[in-house]
Amino acid sequence: MTHVGRSASAPLMLAVGLLLKAGLAPATAQTPTSGSPSMCTARLPAGQAPASGVLPTPGGFVIVPQMLSSLDDAEATYDFPLLLPTDIPSDYQLGRISYAHSQPGVPETDFLTVCYISSDGRYLAIQQGFPIPFVGTAGSPYADTPDDDKGTTVVQGKDAYWRLGDLTTAGPPTAGSQPPNWQPGSLRLAWQTDILVPRPPLVFEIPPGSTEPVYPPPLYVGFQLESDTLSLDALVAIANSVQQYQAGSGP
Repeated sequence: MTHVGRSASAPLMLAVGLLLKAGLAPATAQTPTSGSPSMCTARLPAGQAPASGVLPTPGGFVIVPQMLSSLDDAEATYDFPLLLPTDIPSDYQLGRISYAHSQPGVPETDFLTVCYISSDGRYLAIQQGFPIPFVGTAGSPYADTPDDDKGTTVVQGKDAYWRLGDLTTAGPPTAGSQPPNWQPGSLRLAWQTDILVPRPPLVFEIPPGSTEPVYPPPLYVGFQLESDTLSLDALVAIANSVQQYQAGSGP
C-alpha cells in the first residue's frame, strides 16, 4: 500500500538516480569498525543545542537539525509516517533524535535520525526521509564504495543495499568533484519504502538543446540503518522488524 506524506510542501530531488545491483556477499563477512564520527555520538556544542533551520553559507546553505525529545515528538513533527524497528538489541537504549527539514525556497531535505546507544558507547542509527544516499548513480556513496565492501540483500521483500566503510575526499581542491577515498568504518543498510513523496507539479528542467520539459520521476522515502558494531545479519533482522510507529508506544 502506498502512503502519501502529511506534508503538502514542494520537495525537490537531491541525489536521486538509478539503483545499481551488486552481488550478495556472505553476511558473516561484514564486520563494521569505528570510522567517521556518527551524529549519534558526536559531541554537541556546550549549552543549548544549535537552533534548527536553514543557515546561508557562501555558495549554498546548511540545514541545522532540530533536536527532539521523544519518539512521540518525532511522530508528531516528522512529515511522513514514522517507521521504527521493534527488534532493537536489548543492550541499546534510545538516545539522540534529530530532524533536518529545509524550508520552502531551497532544495528540500526531510530527514529524521533516531539513535540507540549501547552501554559501551556503540550506536545504531535509524534514518528515514530523503535524500537517503544509497542510490547507485555515479558519485554516490554506494557507487563509489569498493565492490568487496558493498552488495544487496532483501528486506521485507524489497532490494536493500549495504555498504561497509566511509567515503572521504582527499587532496587539495581541484576543478570539478574530488575522487572518493574509502576507509574502514560503519555498516549501512538502506532501502526504499512505499511512502510516496508528493512532487510539485510545476517543477521541471529543460535540457540543453531541447525545448521539452523533463519532469522528475516519483520520489519515495528512503530508510537506512547504520551501526559501528552490528553485523549485516543483525541489521537485516532489525530491518525486517520495521513497522509504523504508534504514538505512546515508546519512550
